Amino acid sequence: MMTPDWLSGIELGTVAKDIYEQMTLSKRKHTSANYRRKNPPKAAALAFAALIAASAISGCGGGGGGGGAVAPAPTPTSTPTQSNWSPAKNGFHNSGFFNLTFNTNVSASCRWALTDSAYSAMSSNCSGSGTTSQSCSVSGLSDGARVIYLACSGSGGADTATTNTHVPLTIDTVPPTIQITAPDNGSSWFTSQPPSVVSVSYSDDRSGANPADLEVKFTLMERELSITDLFGRDAVANAATSRTDAGNSNPLYRTSVTRFDSTSFDIPNRIWTIDRCGGGSNLRASVTGSDFPVLFWDTLCSHIWAVQAADAEAVKISAPGAVTAAAAAPERNLIFAAVSGSATLRIYNAATGAAAGTVVLPGEPTALSYNPSNSRLYIAYDSRLEIGVYSPASGTLLSPIPVSATPIHLRAWPTTAGDVVYTAWNVVYRLFRVGAAGAELAAADIGPQSPRGLALATASNKAFAPRRAESDVRSMNVSTGAATTIPTGSLPSSIFDADGEVVVINTGDETASAINAATGAVTRTVPLSAPASGGARAGGRNFLVEDLWQISSSAELVIEASIRDRAGNLSSASISITVRPETPGAGREAVAATLSRKTK
Repeated sequence: MMTPDWLSGIELGTVAKDIYEQMTLSKRKHTSANYRRKNPPKAAALAFAALIAASAISGCGGGGGGGGAVAPAPTPTSTPTQSNWSPAKNGFHNSGFFNLTFNTNVSASCRWALTDSAYSAMSSNCSGSGTTSQSCSVSGLSDGARVIYLACSGSGGADTATTNTHVPLTIDTVPPTIQITAPDNGSSWFTSQPPSVVSVSYSDDRSGANPADLEVKFTLMERELSITDLFGRDAVANAATSRTDAGNSNPLYRTSVTRFDSTSFDIPNRIWTIDRCGGGSNLRASVTGSDFPVLFWDTLCSHIWAVQAADAEAVKISAPGAVTAAAAAPERNLIFAAVSGSATLRIYNAATGAAAGTVVLPGEPTALSYNPSNSRLYIAYDSRLEIGVYSPASGTLLSPIPVSATPIHLRAWPTTAGDVVYTAWNVVYRLFRVGAAGAELAAADIGPQSPRGLALATASNKAFAPRRAESDVRSMNVSTGAATTIPTGSLPSSIFDADGEVVVINTGDETASAINAATGAVTRTVPLSAPASGGARAGGRNFLVEDLWQISSSAELVIEASIRDRAGNLSSASISITVRPETPGAGREAVAATLSRKTK
């Protein structure tokens, strides 16, 4: 039999060939030659339709490798596969009512049950039908080891009791137990000799207490401070107990940095915890201009805390020794530090606290100040009649500025000229302004006792130094040297710039006085809610570094510990102790002196 020319070369399946031949033979038998001659397209169309139908039935070429119609996709023959269960298999949960979520590899409808059943026998549907994200609202589980059964149905069939998924969980609704075992509840301690250890014990019979979730803090003078980092929280070593680091004999010797958004210093808006290693006169604060970061440190401790923004966590920077001075270069993301007994400048990354370099200096640095206007760091030395100048851009020391007396406090005057202002002993204590080449531009007497800080008001062209013994502040015009005296509160012990004002911390009566820099008038004196030792202003907000241990009368200290079990249940415990100065009513200065003796 002959096939049409347009079918030549096509390998037809056996069934297709048979149907085609029968149809063409039938046409020969039942259609006249005249009709075929008159209607060849219609006859050919009928034959071709039969050919296509037969080819589909026979498999389109019978595997001969030629063209033909495409075979349909195979139908899935397996049930949906599950993954990513939450809660996870063999995990814990603190409630018998919760959402169990998981994924399927294909679109599916799923159900759950508390008995081992097939999909068709389960009655509790999960949400997410027709998708790959499933959520089952599980209920009715009591405490103990339980199993949830999940079955799904998809295009490949539905799970049976044999193929469904088991999700074993432990239900634990009972919180762990925890207690503070040291110090004793109700005990009394001198501020100079606080408890040397804080210890806790805990247990949970079902899911087990989780030491990684242990938190310990204390509250003193309404400031809440964390000591969690001093505790061991290893899952094995601290499975039932934990205590403060044995190498830290004063775990409660911490204090606060408090942010105040109001100039009245009445309501704390944020509190950070920092280490404290001695009396409050050793606590320092520093800021470059009014830009973050704000730096805080204790000159007897080997750490600096850098607060990068108003609500940021503090970055802890570890130095190789006690930090005597620190300054930041905000635009370069750098922090510079001077370490006691070392003639090396330490440089750190402000964002991470990582060491970023060192610079060998000609002497031990005692004060640092950075000028963002000319990108220079200025360095005062303990026994050199010069001020060092360091360029972070080139990483080199530039020509120093000669001075007539060894600087005590140092501030860079924030202009491109490179002038500096400093205090020093020269027959009496004096304020100086010198140019970049060492020319003395202005000077004024402070008095026979060392000033307790140095603040600048560039818009008013003035410098300010508090005189503690005289309970006042000495102000100098840095162009003319004209000086005035401004009475403040009792025992002004630190000072900082504050956007057109300078703020003085009066430790004698625990107040803060604000001075209008332009007029020299004290505009307000407000009480402080906690003893402060220094401060800084950044981002339009005031930051005070406080010394909570400089108290003149007894105070309550509350220690609180909390822990979760592995199911997430939380439990806490607290105790109260009393801390008191050795010389009640003697005032903060006497307390500070006692603390200094105890820590040496």
